[in-house]
This record gives sequence, structure tokens and C-alpha cells, in this order.
Amino acid sequence: MNLFETIIMGIIQGVAEFLPISSSGHLCFGKYVLGLNTEVDMLYDVMLHIGTLIAVFIAFWEDIKELIIEGIGIVRDIFINLFIAVSSFFSRNSKENSENIDNDILQTSSNKKSVDEDEQIKHAQEQVHNNELNVKYNSHNKSYRKILGTPYRRFVALIIVSTIPTGIMGVCFGDLIDKASETVLIPGICLLMTGVLLRIADITKPGTLDAQTTPYKKAGLVGIAQGFATLPGLSRSGTTITACLLCGFNKAYAVKYSFIMSIPAILGAAVLEIADFDDTINSDLILNYLVGTVVAGVVGYVCIKTMLKIVKDKKFIGFSIYCFVVGAIAIAYHFIH
Repeated sequence: MNLFETIIMGIIQGVAEFLPISSSGHLCFGKYVLGLNTEVDMLYDVMLHIGTLIAVFIAFWEDIKELIIEGIGIVRDIFINLFIAVSSFFSRNSKENSENIDNDILQTSSNKKSVDEDEQIKHAQEQVHNNELNVKYNSHNKSYRKILGTPYRRFVALIIVSTIPTGIMGVCFGDLIDKASETVLIPGICLLMTGVLLRIADITKPGTLDAQTTPYKKAGLVGIAQGFATLPGLSRSGTTITACLLCGFNKAYAVKYSFIMSIPAILGAAVLEIADFDDTINSDLILNYLVGTVVAGVVGYVCIKTMLKIVKDKKFIGFSIYCFVVGAIAIAYHFIH
């Protein structure tokens, strides 16, 4: 792949990944209808994903930085709470055992008729007192941490909830998705569906939900929508933004949530590809790949900013018409040929 081809693929990746026109659908359209060679080797495909990830990180860095910090805080507080729970459990057992021992000692001492009776009772009372002090010391100032006490911590939890159904659907229906890409009919139908979803997004009244008020159930529904968007022709960004708006998200939060929740999905796809990577790296192509990756990142960043304005102004109509046209051409081509 020469430099020009890597730049073109970088532009396609940056545009189709974030604008609601479906990158997978266009790859199928270009391959079967236009007869283009849309295949790239696995290394470059991973690098293109990295480029688009960088675009998301730059566009939403302030939010992502807070999510990383609060995500680490969640893990820390979970371990702290576990430690408190375990230590409290053993402290209770220790107190119960000590009380039993103290009662036995007191009972024994009260039954003994000897000259040491007073001394034994005194010793038993001192043990009771010391045990009470130990229990108070071990339990002093131990309180559980609130795991999801801030909006960004809830944001982290919402992204996790959304990612779970997406991952499950990707694993369960991976073979079906691959077969759907072997014909232009399914991508054509899905492009028509994308056009419908974009029209729905335009006419849907935005809600007021944000990270602090979004129910986890709705986060799960958005994750299911993203799972369906793995079908070729269904735009991931268009599907998830429409799902967010239908769930009552405010417009700015809908776009932010859609793109940030793409990070685990893109990372997961890249990791799976790396796991299957067994080709020899061609050092002569590394420079071309790096240029293509930078192009994908720059174009992706511009497209993210464009999407923020599109959602704000409710101007999906152009993309909707485009998806209808390309989808209709794809379906017609399938039945003609």
C-alpha cells in the first residue's frame, strides 16, 4: 500500500467512524458495487483504530481525564471497603469469642471457694475491660466509602453497563456479522435503517438526562443499540446518538456519551485483531502507516466537532438522504447482479 492509498484509507476511517454513514457499510459498497480494493492488512487496521481513538481522547480529554481518575478511585474504594468488611468481620468474631471466654472465667471464679477468689475475679474483669478497648480501637473511624458519589463515577459505571451488552452481542453474533458482510444486500438494508434512525434523531425532542441522572437501565439500552450497530450499514454513531436522544439524554451529553462509549468498543476490536496478528511487519510501510494514522486522527477530530454542531442544530437530514440513496443503490445492485 503506497502513501497515497494509506492517506485515502485514513480519511475514510476518520470520516466514516464518526459521521453517521457507517464505515463497514461503505467498505462493502466500495468492494462489491464499485469494485474497489478496500482490504488493508491487520497492522494498518489496528493503527487506524488507534488514530480514531486519539481523536476521541483529544476532543473529550477533560472528561476522559476525570473518568480515568474517578475510575481509579472506584477501584481503590472497592478495595478499602473490602478491607473494612473483612476486618469488621474478624473483629466481631474476636469480640464474641472474648465475651464467651470472659463469661467462662467469671463463672468459674464465682464457683471457686478458695483464697484466690477475689484475685481471679479482679483478673477476669481486667480481661473484659482490655477486650472492650481492643474492639473499640479496631472499629474506630471505620466507615464505608461511597463508590459512586460523583457524576464522573456514575459516568464510569454507565459506560461499563453500556459496554457489557455490546460485548456479549459482539461475541455471540460475530459469525453472523461476518456473513452479513459477504453480500451488499444486508449493508444496503442497514443503510436505509440508518437513514430512518437519523430522521428520528432530527425529530426527537431532547431530554435533560446527564451523567448524574441517567438510569442504568437506559445505559444498558444504549449498549444494546451499539451492539446492533456492529451490523454492516448501521452507523454506530448514528444509532447510539439516536438511542441516547430517545432515552432522554440532553443533546451535548448524547454526543459525548456516544463517542466516549466507543472507546471500549474500538479498543476491544483492536485487541482482538492484535491477538490474531501473525504477519511479518514490513518496515518499509511503517512510515506510510504512521501518516495514515495521523490523517485518521485529524479527520476524526474534525468529524467529532462537526457532529457536536450537527446534533445541536438538528441537521441530520443530509446524512439521512445520503444513506437512503447509497442503501437503495446497494439493494438495486444486489438484485440486478
